Amino acid sequence: MTGETYVEQHANTGNVKEEELEYFGICLFGDWDTVSQLTKKFSLWK
Repeated sequence: MTGETYVEQHANTGNVKEEELEYFGICLFGDWDTVSQLTKKFSLWK
């Protein structure tokens, strides 16, 4: 997120052309329990 809240982020994204959007990603490797503690409520893709 680049905004303070989900609502602000959604509004910001809606005001930008798709070709101007910059996508971010992250990849974590490690013990499942350790990674789960770091990500908390974020769902993980196995």
